[in-house]
Amino acid sequence: MEKKIEQLNNNSQSLRNDPNLDSEDKRQTLGLIEERIATLETQRHQKARTATAAHDRLEGETISKYWSQVNKS
Repeated sequence: MEKKIEQLNNNSQSLRNDPNLDSEDKRQTLGLIEERIATLETQRHQKARTATAAHDRLEGETISKYWSQVNKS
């Protein structure tokens, strides 16, 4: 997912620097690329939240290093 986001950012940058394209075409294409990037970042964030919730569910109630860090004052 990180690689796909990086690739889309590179495509977006190269599109911005291309003087041969019509400005309307650029705007439409950039809009689609930015929308795809936003979707991928949202998915990445949701996966991170899910992983964190699962980790907390698994280790949150047992006395461990994780529990000590989470419940530190």
